Amino acid sequence: MTEATYDVLFHSEVAAVASGTATVEAALCERPMVVVYRVSPITYMLGKHMVDVPFYSMVNLLAGKGIVKELIQNDFTAQAVAAQLEYLLDNPQARAEMVQAYRALKPRLGPGGAIRNAADAVIRELSLAR
Repeated sequence: MTEATYDVLFHSEVAAVASGTATVEAALCERPMVVVYRVSPITYMLGKHMVDVPFYSMVNLLAGKGIVKELIQNDFTAQAVAAQLEYLLDNPQARAEMVQAYRALKPRLGPGGAIRNAADAVIRELSLAR
């Protein structure tokens, strides 16, 4: 994500976010969201038989429960997205509950610094190989 994306999330009340790491980033920004995703029908059919997961969004997978609404494949329509975003905009309690669930999820993600930790691990391994 670029800095502009974080600015948009920061200044938004709610967001429609494509399934993937962006959902975790939006959750870390504590932005209520609806998750959307669509792939080609054949890809979806093949994937459906190869992967058995209860959720598609990383936020829901990490939480082990449905925190955010997922509009996947045929459920991903303009009307459904608008309805979910309108629901969140009109329901401060629903937004607050979602943010609370995000906050409960944060400790499971660790202290941060993944890039620095990965770089340090590579440097250590290279040093040991000499």
